[in-house]
Amino acid sequence: MNPYDDVTYDDLPVPETHPGHLGAIAALFGLRPAPPERCRLLELGCGRGANLIGMAAALPGSAFIGVDASAHQLARGRADAEALRLQNINLHTMDIFDVDERLGAFDYIVCHGVYSWVAPALQEKILWICRALLAREGLAYISYNTLPGWHLRGMLRDVLLREVPATATRTARISAARDMLALLARASGRDGAHALLRDEVQLLERMSDGDLFHEHLAAEHRAFYFRDFARAASKEGLSYVADAHLWTMMPDRLGDAVAQEVAERSRGLIDTEQLLDYLDLRFFRRSLLCHRELQIERKLTWRRLEGLWLRAALAPSEGPDGHREHEASFVLSRGAELTTTSPLLKAALVRLGESYPAGVGFEALCHEVRGLTGADDEELEVLGKNLLGLVARGAVELDAWARPCAAAVAPRPTTTALARLEAAQGRAGCTTLLHERVAVDAFDRALLVRMDGSRSWEVLAAGTAEEIAAGRLTVEVDGKPRQEPAVLQEITEQKLTRLARRGLLLTG
Repeated sequence: MNPYDDVTYDDLPVPETHPGHLGAIAALFGLRPAPPERCRLLELGCGRGANLIGMAAALPGSAFIGVDASAHQLARGRADAEALRLQNINLHTMDIFDVDERLGAFDYIVCHGVYSWVAPALQEKILWICRALLAREGLAYISYNTLPGWHLRGMLRDVLLREVPATATRTARISAARDMLALLARASGRDGAHALLRDEVQLLERMSDGDLFHEHLAAEHRAFYFRDFARAASKEGLSYVADAHLWTMMPDRLGDAVAQEVAERSRGLIDTEQLLDYLDLRFFRRSLLCHRELQIERKLTWRRLEGLWLRAALAPSEGPDGHREHEASFVLSRGAELTTTSPLLKAALVRLGESYPAGVGFEALCHEVRGLTGADDEELEVLGKNLLGLVARGAVELDAWARPCAAAVAPRPTTTALARLEAAQGRAGCTTLLHERVAVDAFDRALLVRMDGSRSWEVLAAGTAEEIAAGRLTVEVDGKPRQEPAVLQEITEQKLTRLARRGLLLTG
């Protein structure tokens, strides 16, 4: 039996693999892959297909092909695709070794969570597929475990492989691994090594059984130094473009002194990236590749923001006025704070915060800022450079697709057919238009299954009362059961606001 049939690997949407994200990164480096709404995307090792189904449901004008050896998982994915009546997705039960040109050319090729867990011959095949099946302007995404960081994380894998019987059933192996982790968690040393051990044990204890089994008990596993991966890709005629997390490529995030020394030691981009991996103790990468023949524009310029959408989950820490010269601070998505006195940047950040999660087109944002501040072309150029800097820091996200997210709750809110299906299936998480999996509870699900655009807030709240009466939902406030209409309406309003903020509500 295929191990992925017996122990299901967690199958989630991967935001970095969405063609909207990939296309935006490519555009920053002067490449021109197909637009997300009219592309062909191949995923190698697609599992149940959750990553592809989320894309296919949102982008009906594009085609999505998945390949996986697990017939069991693919059957579940096909059932979901059929329930959604998707006509633009095909999931093939196929070994990656058997993939060839008969599948056609693809604008995007994705291989997430596979490369480090297969034999070297299959790693070579994956790179061959990326060269042979990638369209001329296409982009490939490959993720893999990275050294030197994985030396630390791999310590526990080595311990588990030694102590967990390899011949036991998979269920017994998972149980034995958890027993061993419980023992290691009781290590009492107070030095740095034991602190690292406890952190890693806690991480593994939070993993699902599927993640624990396939990540730390699988027979095949290899981590790579980035330089070696780049060399293997180059051997197949592929060039490294960027990391899917652009901010990780920026040495200045580590301080001016470190950035200067990295620059002095580096003989080029590959060296710089390798040095950053040493400094970060990096253990995972998401590398983007293209055909070697393409010209990659390494010097980033704000002009390449044109045609893209900007999105930022930020909020002013006080109420900034774009027309005043006082200092204003904004809380960014990763908890950092940005302070500025620029009226243009303040106005742009306020607008981005208000429009989240939908985002704003770069040209439209500049037009709005000009209207608010009377900025001239030179000042807008400064704004463009500032926004590019925030993109490089990871404070502002880029997108090559205008996500149809609602920034506010409509009188008759609508969610996607996919979210309604996932809620009806009782899943603990639903896929958003940002291509993320968001945790939902029973109250959320009671709302989502009814959010087809035909019901008002009040009717949705009444639906939760029906769920309570049927015994499928319990609502407690301060530890006491509540089902009064006013209470349910208040909770419904709070829930809808949260669902909108997370990208689960559609515009229109």
